[in-house]
Amino acid sequence: MLRYVCSIRVVLLGVLLFPFAFPCFGQPAAQVRAQTKKLGLKPVQRLARAVEVSQESDPLFGVVMHTIQRGLSLPAGQRNTPLDKAFDEALKRHPGINRQVLQQLVQDYQQLPPQIRAKLCPAGVNLDRIDQPINLQTLRLTPDGASTQRFEMPRVRAVDITKSPPPDVLRRLDPIQFQILSTPYIRSIQPARGGQGYDPGQTITLQGKNFESDKTRNSVVVFKQMAGGSFGELTRLTPSVCSPTAIELSLPSNLAPGRYMLRVDCTRSDGKVEQSNLVVLPVREPPPPAPVIQSISPNAQYAGKKVLINGANFLAQTGYAWVWFKPMDGQSLLVSETSCPAAPGEPTVRTNARILNATQMELTLPATLLPGHYMVVTQMGGGSPSNWAECEIRPFRYKVNFLDIHCKDESDPEWAGGDEIVTAWVIMADEMAWSKSTGEYTGFDDGDTKNYNPADRSVFLPGAGGGEVKQALAISTTVFEWDAGDAKAASDVIGFVGDLAANILKAFKKEEIAAVIKMITPLIQKLIAWLGGDPDNLGTRTLAWSALDLLELTNTSQRRYMGELNFDNSDDDGSYRLRYEILRIE
Repeated sequence: MLRYVCSIRVVLLGVLLFPFAFPCFGQPAAQVRAQTKKLGLKPVQRLARAVEVSQESDPLFGVVMHTIQRGLSLPAGQRNTPLDKAFDEALKRHPGINRQVLQQLVQDYQQLPPQIRAKLCPAGVNLDRIDQPINLQTLRLTPDGASTQRFEMPRVRAVDITKSPPPDVLRRLDPIQFQILSTPYIRSIQPARGGQGYDPGQTITLQGKNFESDKTRNSVVVFKQMAGGSFGELTRLTPSVCSPTAIELSLPSNLAPGRYMLRVDCTRSDGKVEQSNLVVLPVREPPPPAPVIQSISPNAQYAGKKVLINGANFLAQTGYAWVWFKPMDGQSLLVSETSCPAAPGEPTVRTNARILNATQMELTLPATLLPGHYMVVTQMGGGSPSNWAECEIRPFRYKVNFLDIHCKDESDPEWAGGDEIVTAWVIMADEMAWSKSTGEYTGFDDGDTKNYNPADRSVFLPGAGGGEVKQALAISTTVFEWDAGDAKAASDVIGFVGDLAANILKAFKKEEIAAVIKMITPLIQKLIAWLGGDPDNLGTRTLAWSALDLLELTNTSQRRYMGELNFDNSDDDGSYRLRYEILRIE
């Protein structure tokens, strides 16, 4: 969704910035041309040429124009389609929008020759008839033709670091498998417990071969290790279930912790008793009571910070305890494993907590946890896991400021007065998106550097003290060498058209990134050609960071990262560099 909204906003830059460059906005054409460095075609001619040379159709273009035209022409009682509602929603958020500007956009679209407009019209839809609403079920909003460059938001790549289990003892070479013997043989005890030991009263299975099928003819002998290391027979057990390859039995409930040995004695049909090999049976201390998590304080904290886990039955003598985090909000795990005893097989993040006493543990939240809610569980040694508790990883707040503009090479022909530069941004944070543009920064000659005005420099969030980033942040920056027109006045149009395009694509349920980008890119190119002309567009650069990227970039003593964007073009178009900073606010 995020990347889809990002693309929508980028589309709007041409619409937003260039409407006021038209001669019809109060200046005679001759006067406008006298103020510009390049004598280009009229806006409609530029659009027609851009459509003709394009390798792709662009159905979204026509749908946007049709929606604006219906919104401006029909009374409210006749506008009841999802796209009409998209227009009305945009008007509610932008009540001061200049409708004459929107009407001018529609008129320029209508002046295109019919064969040109056909390339901007979805199949089976007559966009000249505003009384005919667009049917969302039958309209195909997918462009045809050559593929376009894709913009991808940074993705969280999960890595499973669970260690491989120890080799299966059943696959080891049977030391007597090549001997032709009929004696019983114990291969393993299941479940395999390694060095942890078994519990008194636990049901186990002896796997092997040459056992008797009749359980009364199998006797499991338990030997206990005595002082000095020798073993003495403790008891004989009758299995509950038997087969030639497995014997199931329950251990005595009064077995004391210690080291034991097991042997199977099988009574054959001729009365002969055959004895199996001996296998080790460790019996562990009774497990301690399961730990209990009562609270985590603070319950909402930043990744990498410390919290206290309050509860009961924490084993202070062990020093440390494992703690696992399981996401609740569908957030990705950058590093994961599947060893959590309370959620076997599920991806979790594991870390250590320092046990302070029987009721408190100190925990440093893993720095790789993305913002959101998590379920937390702990385990002491080999005991039972605790109950699940909930905690929240708070999203960090960031500010992105653009600091200055540096002219590397003024556009040709270089003359007195220099370039006039306008910067436009599209900002996407998680599922929110908006746009911002500047007025003209004038008088750029080779080597000149001009600082952004205070009102322009704060890009994320504009006019605010920083914003939260839970998943990702992207900022698309477009630089224009402005020929004429009131650039600052375009800011209202930016917000309106941005909201309208976003609502249109939501109505069509366009959320697959590849399809949305493929559809949006040709629209951007045509709008720039239409309203500003390709020579005036010095390029678009998109910065995109995941929440973890931002955390790593600002992991300095000043919580600050400095970067730059280079817009390198030919001598004719000019080249510029923009400096920006990212500030982390905690």
